[in-house]
Amino acid sequence: MRERFYLMIRISGSRVVGILIILALLAAGAVFYRAARSPESPLLVAKHGARWIRINEPSLLVIRTPGFERAGFRKTFRVDNVPEKALLTVHAFKDASVFLDDVPVLAASSDLDAWVKPRQVDLSLMLDRGTHVLRIIAANYSAPAAVLAYLDEIGLRTGPDWEASSDGLEWSPAIDVETFRPAPLSRMFQRADRAFLSNAPYMLAIFSVVFIWTLCVYLPKKPIDRLVRVTPSASTVRWWVMGLWVVLALNNIVKVPVSIGFDMDAHMDYIDYVASNWRIPFATEGWQMFQSPLYYILSAPLFLVFKKFLTLESTLMALKVIPLACGIFQVELSYRAVKHLWPDREDMRALAVIIGGLLPMNIYMSQYLGNEPLSGVFSAAAVVWAFKIHAEPSGERSLTDLFLLGVFLGLALLSKATAVLLIPPLALILIYRACNTQTPLRRAASSLGIVLGAAFVISGWYYIRNWIVLGKPFMGGWDPSTGMVWWQDPGYRTPAQFLSFGQSLVYPVNSSINGIWDSIYSTLWTDASLGAMANYEKLPPWNYSFMLSGALLALLPTAGIIAGWIGALRSPARGMKSGALFALLFVGIYLAAIFGLYLKLPVYTTAKASYMMGIIPCFALLGAYGFSLVMRSAVIRAFVYGGIACWAAFAYIAYFAV
Repeated sequence: MRERFYLMIRISGSRVVGILIILALLAAGAVFYRAARSPESPLLVAKHGARWIRINEPSLLVIRTPGFERAGFRKTFRVDNVPEKALLTVHAFKDASVFLDDVPVLAASSDLDAWVKPRQVDLSLMLDRGTHVLRIIAANYSAPAAVLAYLDEIGLRTGPDWEASSDGLEWSPAIDVETFRPAPLSRMFQRADRAFLSNAPYMLAIFSVVFIWTLCVYLPKKPIDRLVRVTPSASTVRWWVMGLWVVLALNNIVKVPVSIGFDMDAHMDYIDYVASNWRIPFATEGWQMFQSPLYYILSAPLFLVFKKFLTLESTLMALKVIPLACGIFQVELSYRAVKHLWPDREDMRALAVIIGGLLPMNIYMSQYLGNEPLSGVFSAAAVVWAFKIHAEPSGERSLTDLFLLGVFLGLALLSKATAVLLIPPLALILIYRACNTQTPLRRAASSLGIVLGAAFVISGWYYIRNWIVLGKPFMGGWDPSTGMVWWQDPGYRTPAQFLSFGQSLVYPVNSSINGIWDSIYSTLWTDASLGAMANYEKLPPWNYSFMLSGALLALLPTAGIIAGWIGALRSPARGMKSGALFALLFVGIYLAAIFGLYLKLPVYTTAKASYMMGIIPCFALLGAYGFSLVMRSAVIRAFVYGGIACWAAFAYIAYFAV
């Protein structure tokens, strides 16, 4: 009986993990739904045919200081038939007072947290035949003032036909909150399609060479058999890509200004603080000091040494050696991820190396000072080590591998708190393997205990310290308890921001203002945030024509990744064996976290793809897996290889500073 029970568990291991994945997705959906209905969630949804409206202003790429924002809205309308009841419903983001013909009919509320509840007033006693003016004065704190109102009895609804004013003197047409005027900076660059066409000759040359070469190698009757003998192995491709990375690093370390980068000054303050005080600051002591400390602990001694022999600017340039080294290591990790899972597929390993190693997000982020690349490389190492454990023969378990997995997880957590997202999928991989043993529950518990125990020993002290001193283990830069209060455009969320896509294919730069998908796509495949620079005169020294062309060329690797998703979901058993389903789970959890943060923190820089640097091997694996499902013929393979070669060449050239 006992053996039958264990056999049943082993057979249903895939089903168990599948159920756990479904439950995890349902739980994430429930959390997101609950968050969307919270007063703290700035989600503006149209109702009763009325639209949320605001003042027509361009988007600003600046950090705004806290304060009240006010706006007036008015509508002139005519009443021919006086209704018996005229119930005006007002939703304000987050407060409003209402006037009819300059007579106050609804006073402002003192409770801004009650804004999700509609306020109503009956205007039937004040309406008569003739023309009237309805005026609404809206106010908000550290976010734009917006309003939605409707009076169904006379067909009055807020929309673009209303007027808006910031001072009550000059009035202009209001706009729907789902309409975003682009930041002027984004329109100072060439359109992506025009950049693509201007570089078409280069693309045609690269594509033709690789296309013809691939046909010669993979056609059933090879025209030139000698080509097969000189076709590079996946390992050779790996070394080529790493060599190109070294050349790029040596070139760019002195050519990319040290002043460029996401919160560069704040990261430098953190390094200087550790070097000067020999202690780790608390989150309340600086703009980026909520970050986990490992990157700054490693950088501080280098800073002290370099500072003795170099100028400050040269010292900061020299500190880039850490993020640049992390970018190079991502090439090796992308190679290892697929080697463990597909040891007999040289072609797929080569594709994974190119996709993961030359992912633009990895290239440009590794040239800025900050903790993201270090966190990414340790997180990616944990993912790859989990794939290594997954690929081991069923029933075998190496305590050393489990311990090393915990070490990499602990180092990732000590580099950035985002690594906590790795724990659920890592646990599922260990549970899946345990289901194929005679003692699944005991094996899963002991494996998890080893991994989490090692991680806790390395990083737990930091989060316990935060909990004791600050009252919570995890803190973000948006947390008011840090004392850093700020906001950015747009300041709210709408359904269109979650559903729309396309702006990043035309004007990738700062297209994040349009929605989450444009934000993720543009920052994954281009440096759309420009290192958070908002001044056209002080931009990263990229080759922008190639970078913008990459926004369209990236449609091919994106299609490969999506094909990998679909293939993993259509055949879960094969997806689990190949690791693609687990890679999908890693990506899904990170995307869910970004969605949650995007809803909670309504600023244009929230949905950065750089938060996913720790799962670059998963993108590489999914892309290679997806292409393996569609490359049924030599012609399709030649088309894929030619397109990927164009994308990879442009991705490299785009960020090679001149």
